[in-house]
Amino acid sequence: MRCYRETTQMKTNKPWRYWQKVENCVSEAYEAMRREGWSSLPQADILTSRGYSGLVNAITTYRGGFHSFRELLGQASTRRKFGAWKDLEYAIAQACEIMKREGWKKLPGGSTLDSKGYSSLTNSICKYHGGFTLFKNHLGQESRLSNGTWNADYASQQALKVMKQEGWTVLPSSHVLAKKGYSMLGRAIIKFCGGFYKFRQHLGQKSPRLPANMWKDLSYAIQRAVQIMQDEGWKELPGAAALGKKGYSSLSRAIMKYHGGYEAFRQNLYQSVGNPDKERLESLLDIYTRR
Repeated sequence: MRCYRETTQMKTNKPWRYWQKVENCVSEAYEAMRREGWSSLPQADILTSRGYSGLVNAITTYRGGFHSFRELLGQASTRRKFGAWKDLEYAIAQACEIMKREGWKKLPGGSTLDSKGYSSLTNSICKYHGGFTLFKNHLGQESRLSNGTWNADYASQQALKVMKQEGWTVLPSSHVLAKKGYSMLGRAIIKFCGGFYKFRQHLGQKSPRLPANMWKDLSYAIQRAVQIMQDEGWKELPGAAALGKKGYSSLSRAIMKYHGGYEAFRQNLYQSVGNPDKERLESLLDIYTRR
């Protein structure tokens, strides 16, 4: 135990002004690259996630930043042009480089990437490239979605595993699952398990009880529609088929039974905060979700 403490102290407690000396920064950078198996020095978030925050601070504080420091190491700069992550070819190249660096045969989900310091790739995949399932298809890692595998029991096992990993007490929407890299689970729930509402019942996650006739209240129906749109990442309310597949059949029935159908309900929805032309939907979401 004593030896471990001494070793740890030597690694973490550097002498006064240690990081101000260029030779120490260079030595630490090469040691980190050797230890991690990197052919070149990665970006700051990756170094920080691996425990090299001291080196990151030294590079940004004393060595003029990563661009200048990589030139000092004789390495090509990894400086990206603005909007580079929107380029699918660039994102694929970065994913391949990361898999090679980490020794991965397949690209993992968003949580694993984030924990390893690759949150920029996660954000790019979810924001610009259609989510992990589609992006993996571009990498030639097509995932099979078959009823034989994704039955209710298997999907339940995967859902409970995901909830434990993410610290969720209730299974979130398909939009949240896709953002975290679990789009395959979301698709299986919709395609093979009867949608999210029925699947949550299968997991024993009961929906909160509503007061009688609550769906007759237009303001409540609008509030639920706004919340659902926010959860799913929708900019406008879809039709009955899409709502039903996602497990929101109660809202769909209320729209048809109590609120004059979809055309009339959408008018009330968008006009409720003075947005009849559907612009500035974000203001609608903000107003109702604060209530």
